[in-house]
Amino acid sequence: MLALFRNNQVTTALMIALFTGLIRMPALMGFISPDTTPVDGAGKLYLLLFGWVSNVPLLSAAVSAIFVFIQALLINWMVNTSRVNPERNWLVPLFYVLAMSCVADFQFLSPPLVAATFFPIAYRFVFNIYKSSSITLITFDIGLLLATAALFYVPVIWLLPIGLLSILHLRSIKTKEIAVFFVGAFVPGFIGWGTSVWFDQGAEFRKEQFRILFEFWNFNLSFPLVFFAQIGLLILILLIVLFSYNTYYFKRLIQVQKYNNILYWLIFAVTLSILLRNQPQIEHFLLAGTAIGTFLALTFQSIRNKAIAEVLFLALIVVCMTTMFLDKILGI
Repeated sequence: MLALFRNNQVTTALMIALFTGLIRMPALMGFISPDTTPVDGAGKLYLLLFGWVSNVPLLSAAVSAIFVFIQALLINWMVNTSRVNPERNWLVPLFYVLAMSCVADFQFLSPPLVAATFFPIAYRFVFNIYKSSSITLITFDIGLLLATAALFYVPVIWLLPIGLLSILHLRSIKTKEIAVFFVGAFVPGFIGWGTSVWFDQGAEFRKEQFRILFEFWNFNLSFPLVFFAQIGLLILILLIVLFSYNTYYFKRLIQVQKYNNILYWLIFAVTLSILLRNQPQIEHFLLAGTAIGTFLALTFQSIRNKAIAEVLFLALIVVCMTTMFLDKILGI
């Protein structure tokens, strides 16, 4: 199967769309059901535009599949234009779709999934800073994109410092550019608050956008067996990414190595920020999809024996499907 995506043909996007539909078939066909517990941290804009979709499982699955496909196209643009992937092919979008669909809770629309749409664009702008002669507008756009994502999923705000550190990691910037970054991050919230005030909902906007930011882990939470199976799968994927560390840096340009550092920071920041949630939910890890999908693709791309790569890829899909249907397998 991987051989179908080892090319740079535009028509391969149709294969990505087909794979997206197939890997998300359990939700699209109604074989699995969404968690009835609403995802904590939903922003005002998500509730306004997509809040009602969550109440219709099949529609939620269909809309989420469309979002993942669009994100796959965006991440393909990001890795090709920045040379994060030394080979121009469609493996990164392929593994991005897999990473964003690997557990049952990922297969339905959620605030983190919608917010994840902004990450490939934001990180493309971050990477563009390395050689750009004028970065003021770019820093503004990065802050603007991340803050806009926070209107859909509020905890994205905790990732703003990582966005700024990523810029500083690539090049030295002046105090003016730092200020511009925060101005860009301020604009979406100000517009959202101003619009809410116009409709006499200013207090509600502040409550929904900022109250849930300052929470602490609830140590009295109880999790079902399926949750631990899902976490185990995500840990397996994370271990693959961590143990393949040298692969991403071997014979790479200095700028690409810095890009990889930034993607690793995203994974660690998303993982640590879940400790700031009172009721942590697995969908939060969707925010790391841009980095995880990229690194997974580079790992499988580096396997010289193509047959082994194919077998491992199919094995990973089987593990994902088994985890997805674990409750039915065990009769829970």
